[in-house]
Amino acid sequence: MKYLVYIDILGFSNLVKENPEKVGWLYKTINELNVHDHRAFKVIIFSDTILVYSDFSCTTPDNHQYASMFAIEFTQDLFYRIAKEDLFFRAVIDYGDFTHETLSRCEKFYGNALINCYNLEKEINCIGTFITHEAAKHQTIFPMLAFSNSLYFVYFQQNYYRFSKEYNHPDAQHWNILYQNDGAHYIARDMYLLKKVFKQARNNLNPRIREKFIQYLEYHRMKFPWPLNVWEKNGFGMNKIMPSDKWANVYREIIHD
Repeated sequence: MKYLVYIDILGFSNLVKENPEKVGWLYKTINELNVHDHRAFKVIIFSDTILVYSDFSCTTPDNHQYASMFAIEFTQDLFYRIAKEDLFFRAVIDYGDFTHETLSRCEKFYGNALINCYNLEKEINCIGTFITHEAAKHQTIFPMLAFSNSLYFVYFQQNYYRFSKEYNHPDAQHWNILYQNDGAHYIARDMYLLKKVFKQARNNLNPRIREKFIQYLEYHRMKFPWPLNVWEKNGFGMNKIMPSDKWANVYREIIHD
């Protein structure tokens, strides 16, 4: 039994046709993901699909919590690296049978978890990360919300939801702490990426694709509506919710990062 992460890069076919240089950048970025440095997980990449699976036996609740947490964190890492280039994905995490072996001339990989992820992923009209009930049993780090009879939507933009819970109507002391520990940098990054999602939800010419981004925003609005609603009303500016004296420099750093 493995924790399996099935990641589908969205819009890959058009990217190959229209921007092969960006395809090269994407694979270079995937090659640099944190998961490759984690000995407890293995990675398989083919075309627009990334598979990540746990390469150890989960015999205790702590093992399960560890594996499910990192499974989500790997998708989080991918999001923060590629969303700034307007590239997005849909990921499904399951816990089940999965086999991967290297033969003398090829590799084989198969299993019920892979089949389940493949079938579930096709039915999701939303971007982001989703986790099955089986894989979520010991997942306590990231907030989740029911998405379907089989899946939870996972909130992996940690800086956003922490900011939403801790800084709603804060005093000046809260803002000083935010600036001192680089929190302003991280919330600026989440705002910048949510702005990119919002633009896709508003401007993409394909209605079905627009709906994927609309759903992502709606799920954030259902559980953490502040400050997303304020940002949308004010062009994703921070001036309405925090002091602006230091904000401009922080946001400028994010855009040019």
